[in-house]
Amino acid sequence: MNPNVLRRFIIYLAIATFVTFSLWVVLKDSFDRPPGDFEVQQGDILLTDDKYDEALAAFNQALQESPDHRGALMGRALVFMKSGHGLEAVAELTYLIDFLQRTLTPDDLTGRATQAAAYANRGILHDRAARYEEALVDYVAALKIDEESVSGPGLVDKVLYGTLACAPAIDALVADASLSSPAARAMYRNALENYFAGALLMPYRAFLEAARDLRHDIELLQRRFGVSFEQVCHRLTTLQRPDAEGVPFHFLRVDPAGNILKRFSRSGLPIPRYGGACPLWNVHTAFMNPGRIDTQLARLPDGSTYLFIACAITKPGIGHRAPKSHYSVAIGCEVSFARHMVYADGVGLERRDAAVPVGIHCRQCPRDDCLQRAFPSLLDPSAAPALNS
Repeated sequence: MNPNVLRRFIIYLAIATFVTFSLWVVLKDSFDRPPGDFEVQQGDILLTDDKYDEALAAFNQALQESPDHRGALMGRALVFMKSGHGLEAVAELTYLIDFLQRTLTPDDLTGRATQAAAYANRGILHDRAARYEEALVDYVAALKIDEESVSGPGLVDKVLYGTLACAPAIDALVADASLSSPAARAMYRNALENYFAGALLMPYRAFLEAARDLRHDIELLQRRFGVSFEQVCHRLTTLQRPDAEGVPFHFLRVDPAGNILKRFSRSGLPIPRYGGACPLWNVHTAFMNPGRIDTQLARLPDGSTYLFIACAITKPGIGHRAPKSHYSVAIGCEVSFARHMVYADGVGLERRDAAVPVGIHCRQCPRDDCLQRAFPSLLDPSAAPALNS
């Protein structure tokens, strides 16, 4: 046989084999998915991009593939919520709640999470329409589906039915804390009220299940629960229940001057208590691209590596002449947990050169080749190239 003909035959055979194998992988992936799941995933992506008509079409297609698909029903409700069709959203959520009440089994944790989210979202819609009593009933129902998310027997009823601001329960906790100053008591009260609000809008089980399912995609979690970027990040750090623990995150919020306004670390990252953090952390560089989520793989001098996610946010003032507030929010985890986050895709977690060498604070950093150094290191006073340049 002619060698050129044989060569072409081998090439065509290889191409055909590759195409056949690729098609088999795609088909296998499609066959392995429950009916409607692919369409729901596409709908979630379209909803994130504010393409409401296309998202609704995807969710409708999922319902054709699998009637009463939970994700599709929730997706339709979220489309209606986001596009300003409150009555349609309430109707969709009511149908979903009724359907789940008829079909849920005690061991269906995902179904329970969906039901809690449906009650919470319907409560938000009632709240927006000034139907406060109906909103309160739905909020109570959302928390009661997973009553352990608020510790203490009967505390859900006590907190929610005592007063809308849950003042008596918080008053008791503040009084028992034996804090020494009015300022400390005010800060503690504010922390409790913020935690209560987070638990109300993002019930523990529902939020944990959603975070895992969506691989901690903060924007998708914002959409699903109708909350802000910072609220999602803050709630992720509170998932510490021993029998249902989330990823151990760190969290911080800084202003444009580098002041750390909020700090919390379960990841092991040392966050300075006073002054600013390392200027190479992306919580600072995020100010260069406001509203854009920035991902950074950062390696400390001791070799520990972390995945950082940061976004600079602007809060409008009240009125035209009022100043706006600008700050940056960051959340992250130790690299061994990074695979649980969608932001780790394509980062190259195993590559040492993919990580940015950072420190904690200039005073505590031994790196002598950093061009961002602002102060000499207490560990090595000669490490001050930026000051001497």
